[in-house]
Amino acid sequence: MKPLKIGYQGTPGSNAETATKMMIDRLNLVNVELVPLTTSQNVCSALVAGIIDFGVMARKNSISGYVAETLQALPHKELHKVMYQIVPINHCLFKRPYVPMNTITTIASYEQALLQTRQIRARMFPHLKELKTEDTALSAKQLAQGELPATTTVLCFKQVGLKYGLDLVCEQMADKPNNNTLFDLTYYYDDKEKLLNQHMQQSQQFQNFVQAVQEQLDKDVEARKRIGATGPDDPKWWLV
Repeated sequence: MKPLKIGYQGTPGSNAETATKMMIDRLNLVNVELVPLTTSQNVCSALVAGIIDFGVMARKNSISGYVAETLQALPHKELHKVMYQIVPINHCLFKRPYVPMNTITTIASYEQALLQTRQIRARMFPHLKELKTEDTALSAKQLAQGELPATTTVLCFKQVGLKYGLDLVCEQMADKPNNNTLFDLTYYYDDKEKLLNQHMQQSQQFQNFVQAVQEQLDKDVEARKRIGATGPDDPKWWLV
């Protein structure tokens, strides 16, 4: 069976990727190909074109409300929702190493991240301009690779900023506590529901096989202990 293609709004290291992986785990799917598509428009276009089987997009945030980008991208035919995932959001501010904070001029990030941190940024960094980008994780990558000026800071997921070797300035940047975003797992064509069920059945069969193998290994370990087998060099080891 071909891998189930799930496209998501974001790039590797984004909150959308986190949401996608959480839903894959909840569905116990094992044969999956993740397709980072950066924008909601790209996700919807790929769903309609049949390039991906399922799409993951942010629907609503507890601070900034409905995600305008997703609402504008939705096709005329309503998408079918499989499930949703709520992801806690921890926006962290990063800068390039060895760049003094008093030389910073700009904070760059995805529009939603900027909306969710507008008030706290106004208090902490009132002099910094904001620059909208397509994705939080992409902003970190662009800063690390010199595609953004060195006088720029970015808001992104903590692990992503550290991955790209950026310096952490502060974390938990949000205008209100308990910042959460709701992501939907959706599909466009009706036959995708059957495809998902087939993959879930396949995954369950695989899980059952793995469990059976592990149970047998555990039994073998206990049996070898009972007869005093010390290792593969011990002839008694192979009696089990």
